[in-house]
Amino acid sequence: MRRDEQISLVVIGLAALVALFVIIPAQIDDSEIATVSPRLVPQLCAGGIFLLALYKFITTLKLAKPGFLVSFKHYRLLGTALAMLVAGTFTMQWLGFWISAGLIVAGAMTLTGERNPIRIVVFAVCLTVVTWFVMNQVGIYIT
Repeated sequence: MRRDEQISLVVIGLAALVALFVIIPAQIDDSEIATVSPRLVPQLCAGGIFLLALYKFITTLKLAKPGFLVSFKHYRLLGTALAMLVAGTFTMQWLGFWISAGLIVAGAMTLTGERNPIRIVVFAVCLTVVTWFVMNQVGIYIT
């Protein structure tokens, strides 16, 4: 298995854990009437995705040749990207959508290797404006 596939499995596993423990509990309220919680099916799906990603990752570690595993640099880059997204999401409360979203996009572009400041600024502004337009003017809300 290639390194990018291993990194993908780590990202999928982390996304499933975030969905399982953060997003689903925050977005779905328990029902007083239902005998089964409305969170049950999404939590089962997210848990299943995490277990499958974990199983696939462990089997690739057993089959990998020596020196083939992903270096610490890749995990550090992944951790930096996730920390940046979490910090950007929490700073939206204080800085507002426009500044925080622009900083998240600019930081992600910098982490992926883009060094041209004009491209970074133009893309961050365009993506922020398009996202604001879709959310507020078109009326598509993610809740």
